[in-house]
Amino acid sequence: MKKIAVTLAALAVAISALAQDFETGYFLKSYSHVYRMNPALRPDKSFVSLPVVGGLSMTVGGNIGLDNILYPLENGKLGTFMHPEITTDRALSGLKSTNKMTLSGNTNLFSMGFKKGRAFHTIDASIRTINNGVVPYELFSFMKRGLEDGRLDIPDINFGSSIFLEVAYGLSLQVSEGLTIGARVKYLAGMENSFLKAKNLSVTESNGFWSVSGDAELSMALDGAEIEFREAPGQPSDIIDNIDLDDMKLFAGHGMAVDLGFDYKVSPSFRVSASITDLGGISWQNDIMGKTTGGTWEYNPDSEEPLEDLANLLELHSVNPKNEFRTLDATARLGAKWDFTKSLSFGVLGKHRFGMISLSELRGSANLKLLGVLSLTGSLAVNDFGVCYGGALLLDCKVFTLYFGMDSVPTKVTPQYIPVSAGTVAMSGGLNITF
Repeated sequence: MKKIAVTLAALAVAISALAQDFETGYFLKSYSHVYRMNPALRPDKSFVSLPVVGGLSMTVGGNIGLDNILYPLENGKLGTFMHPEITTDRALSGLKSTNKMTLSGNTNLFSMGFKKGRAFHTIDASIRTINNGVVPYELFSFMKRGLEDGRLDIPDINFGSSIFLEVAYGLSLQVSEGLTIGARVKYLAGMENSFLKAKNLSVTESNGFWSVSGDAELSMALDGAEIEFREAPGQPSDIIDNIDLDDMKLFAGHGMAVDLGFDYKVSPSFRVSASITDLGGISWQNDIMGKTTGGTWEYNPDSEEPLEDLANLLELHSVNPKNEFRTLDATARLGAKWDFTKSLSFGVLGKHRFGMISLSELRGSANLKLLGVLSLTGSLAVNDFGVCYGGALLLDCKVFTLYFGMDSVPTKVTPQYIPVSAGTVAMSGGLNITF
């Protein structure tokens, strides 16, 4: 189980975040990929995007920051909260009772959009990653303190990770002078999916051994992964001990999803829009499934490696794998835009994301078009993780658009320029050929 523990710990250290969409770009003039947030919205020009450089976005954040995990050491380097230089009080003081973490990203492989009559068509392919984690304070306390009082009850732990290819066709159709409707149909080819949930975990110490009880389940869709087992005499199945990923194949699941939206021009200077995206999911062929047996198991805690200690907490017995359908984290948006002048507009965007880690956000923006080629946007948002501000610029030339923006500008970084403040840090950029 060590590789599983290392993977989960790496996710915790990454302190990731919310969604891969570029929210500040919702009202950004000439932003080519606005249709991914609302399929009814369309850019001003037809476009073609090249692999990777056509669009890359990533969001990192949570209700704790990397400064709760990484600390400056006396030698000038960074160390984790487990480092002996970091006192227990300092390591645990900034943590929450429930620590939420998530990492999402979108890498553009190919996209294009073109207008034909009243319709605007889009075709695109991208690699998406979605990672979520919910970790209680007690788990961090256990890793730092051990069992000071001889017993520790650990609340629910949840980790989820998915990587998949998305291939989509979208249609934005102007049905009247004021109303535009849109839809995207998406084929999803799953590459990796893993989910770990544990509840009712209790660790007690007796005669130098840990006695562990609780309920945990692990499912992993990793086509071609090889499992190493450890014998469990007297048990119905062996214990999952290690997972070899060297011979993984490409796809481990398939599915579908749709995006729906509309845009309505209430008056010449005011319009409203709404959408819901990622309605659907993927049927995963799990190659690995494990469960605790409901009994109690013991370990010797002499090891000084916290990851090994964490891995040994979960004695997961192999069970027959089966298909599982997991929905995507759907997102609903409601926007309003007021054109103050031809060059200046204001927008308000409300968003709610569903899933393991839900998120509600309200974002306001001011949008300015200068010299006919430069678009600037500044935004301020309030969400479940706090207050953040963002900005974006887009250069719109005759044959290409170049953009870069951030939904949340980091307020605190390390000497290595790693964002460490709590909340979200989201950035996006790309180069698109237009015609």
